[in-house]
Amino acid sequence: MHPSPPRQLRVLIVEDEMLVATELAQMVSDAGYTPVGPVSTVLKALEIIADEPLDAALLDYRLVGETSVPVSEALEAKRVPFAIASAFVGDDLPVSYRGRPQIAKPFLEKQVFAILAILMPAGL
Repeated sequence: MHPSPPRQLRVLIVEDEMLVATELAQMVSDAGYTPVGPVSTVLKALEIIADEPLDAALLDYRLVGETSVPVSEALEAKRVPFAIASAFVGDDLPVSYRGRPQIAKPFLEKQVFAILAILMPAGL
């Protein structure tokens, strides 16, 4: 019997701009992780958090008609590390987000790779 291959680390992507979401998912994949989603609503993100194993997440702050704050709370409850990947950074974010790793739109691949390394040092 052969040992099972190690599970590839899974990164939830919460982003409501489809082009940005697709590019971000490709960057996550290029970094060697499995992108989960992308999803564009809080409801869908919460369903995934409840039902699927996750190792990290990248969250846009402002989604259509809502913010990702409920998503961050659910991730914190499950101890899943996350970063803010948004046009809103620094003082534009709620206080609870300001201490989190952040990358500002438009993303560069090296920024995405660096933020993933912060969230999952040494591949967990």
